Amino acid sequence: MRNSALDPSSIDVEILVFLSRQEKGRATNIARGTGLNPKSVWQALQRLVDAGLVVRDEFDVYTITDAGKEMVNQIILDKRKRVKLYTASLARHVDELTEEEIELLDLIEKKIIKNK
Repeated sequence: MRNSALDPSSIDVEILVFLSRQEKGRATNIARGTGLNPKSVWQALQRLVDAGLVVRDEFDVYTITDAGKEMVNQIILDKRKRVKLYTASLARHVDELTEEEIELLDLIEKKIIKNK
C-alpha cells in the first residue's frame, strides 16, 4: 500500500486519525475507541505497519509515525478528503447517534441539496 493510495473513507485512515489523537494504543483499545471490528482493526494495523505509517513495539502497542501524522494532516487539510473521512466514520457509527444529532444531519442534508 502506498501512502498516497489511502482512501479517506477507509478504516486505515480512521485508525490513523485515532492514533494521531491518542498517540498510541493496543489493537483492542483502538477497536473499542473507533467502534470498528477488532479483526478488521488488526488487519488494518498490519497494513499500516507495512506502509510505515504505524509502528508496533514488543508489547503490541501501536504508535503513529511521523509519516502517519503527515498523512492525517494532508487529509484534514483537504476539505473533500476530510468530508469523505467524516461521512465514512459517521456511517459506521450511525446507530450511536442521538435524535438531536440525526435532526442536525437532516438539516445539513437539506441545506446541501438546496444549494445544488
